[in-house]
Amino acid sequence: MNEVEPPDIHHLLAAQGWLELGDFREADKELEEVAPHLRNHPDFLELRWDVRSLQKNWEACVEVAHAMIDADPGRMTGWVRHSFALHELKQTSPLSTA
Repeated sequence: MNEVEPPDIHHLLAAQGWLELGDFREADKELEEVAPHLRNHPDFLELRWDVRSLQKNWEACVEVAHAMIDADPGRMTGWVRHSFALHELKQTSPLSTA
């Protein structure tokens, strides 16, 4: 996957900073500044998922996780976050102990 270059990398880093401060609204604003052609980049999608998870918008998290998997199926974060969002939506079943 290509590296994200300025100015878009600055928006991603700012979004990450806002998330670390617990302000998902400002993080979301920074993500809106990223060029549209980079919005399927895995780094962008991971931050988008983080914002949606802080909003407890699990349906959106499932959609973002699907995009993460499509963008880079070898990157495990998409698969893990997809599973987590499905669990939050109570769409997983418990493991059997048999």
